[in-house]
Amino acid sequence: MENEQGDWLYDIEESNLLTTPYLNELLASVIINNFELNLAILDIKKGELNTKKKDDEQGVQMNINVSSSHSKYLDHGDESSGNYSTSFGLSYDVDFFGKKNIEDKLMSIDQELSFLDFLGLKNDITTLVINEYVSISSNKLKLDVYKRIKDIRIDILKIERERLDSGVSVGSEVLSAQQSLDSAVAIIENIKEEIFNSVNRIEFFSGNTEFIDIIKISEVDVINLPDVTFSDLPKFAGTHHSVLGSMLQIKSSELNFELEEVAWYPQFSISGSIGTQGEKLREIFENPFGSMSSLLIFPVIEWHKRTTNMGLVNADLTTAHLNYENVISSVVDVMNSSLINLYAAQRHYEISQIELSTARLTRYYSLNNYNAGFTSKYADLLTEFDFLNSKLTEIDAQYNLVTAKVELCSALDYRGCL
Repeated sequence: MENEQGDWLYDIEESNLLTTPYLNELLASVIINNFELNLAILDIKKGELNTKKKDDEQGVQMNINVSSSHSKYLDHGDESSGNYSTSFGLSYDVDFFGKKNIEDKLMSIDQELSFLDFLGLKNDITTLVINEYVSISSNKLKLDVYKRIKDIRIDILKIERERLDSGVSVGSEVLSAQQSLDSAVAIIENIKEEIFNSVNRIEFFSGNTEFIDIIKISEVDVINLPDVTFSDLPKFAGTHHSVLGSMLQIKSSELNFELEEVAWYPQFSISGSIGTQGEKLREIFENPFGSMSSLLIFPVIEWHKRTTNMGLVNADLTTAHLNYENVISSVVDVMNSSLINLYAAQRHYEISQIELSTARLTRYYSLNNYNAGFTSKYADLLTEFDFLNSKLTEIDAQYNLVTAKVELCSALDYRGCL
C-alpha cells in the first residue's frame, strides 16, 4: 500500500518540512495504516475499476452460442427430430453525438474528486498527528517545570510550618502553602493525563499499529517556518484541494448540461452474426447462415420535460459557480487568518523569551545573594518560582507558535511549507 500511495501524496513525511525523524516515522505509519485513509484509497481504486468496466461495456460486444434441441411426437409413431446450431455475433453502439465521451469525462471527474477528498483527509489527519506530537513535547517540558515547582512548594510548606511553630506566622499561611502544593500536584496529574490522551489519539490514527515511544518525543519546534507572504496566498488558494474540487464540480455540471442535450439526439447501433445449423450433428456445418441489422432510435421529444431537465442542470451549474466563489473566498480567508495568527504568535514568543531572559538574570543574582547569605531561602525560592513561571509562559508561547505554523501549513495544503 505504501508504494501505491507514494505517487498520490505531497510526501510531507519525506520532505524537509518536519525537523524530527521520529515524527516522520509516526506520520508514515499513520498514512499507511489509518482506517479512513485506506477507505478513501479503496474508493479511488473502485472508481478506476468502474471506469475500466464501462470502457469494456462501450466496446464491441461479442457473443457465442451453441445450442441443440430434440423433439419427439407421440401421435406420429414416436417420430423425433433434432436441431443443432452455432452462432457468433458482434454488436456496437455508434456514438455520433459524443454521449459516451461525455460520460467518460464525468467518470474521470468523479475519480479526481475522490482523489482530492483523499488529499483533504490526509491533510487533516497529518495536522492532527503533528499537533498531538507537539502537545506531548510541550507537556513533557511543562511536566519537568511543575515537578520543580512541586519541590519548591514542599520547601515553602516546611518553612511556613517552621515559622508557625516559632510564632512568626499564622495558620492561614500554612493552609495557603498546602493548597498551592495540592494545586501543583493536581496540575502534574492533569499533564500526565493529557500526554496519555495524546499518545492514545496518535495510536488511534495509526490504526493501533504503532507503539508510541514517549522518550523519543522531545522537540517542540518540529516544523519549519512557512516562507509565504500575504501576496502569495491567492496563488496557493488556486491549488487548494477544496478549490480544485469546486472547479471540477463546475466542469461536471457543464458536462451534465451537455449530456442532457445529447439525450434527445438519435441513437444508432449495428449488430451482425454468423452461424451454422442442421438437423443432425454431422450436418451442422452444411447450412451456414448470417445476418446483419441496424437500429436507429429517435427519442420522442417531450418539450415540457426537456425544458424542466435543462432548467435543473442549468441551476446545478449556477450553484457550482456560486459554490466556487464561496470556497475560494473561504480558503483565502482561512489562509489570511492563519498567517495573522502566525505573526502574532511569533511576537508573543519573542516577548516570552525576553521575559524569560530577565527572570533568569534575576534568578542568577538571587541565588548569588542566597549563597552569600544576603537573603533568605524563602525569598530565593520565590525568585526561582517566578523564573519557573516565566519558563512556563515561554513553553506555552512556543507551543502556540508551532501550532500556528501547523495551522498555516494545513491551510496551504502543506504546499508552501515544503
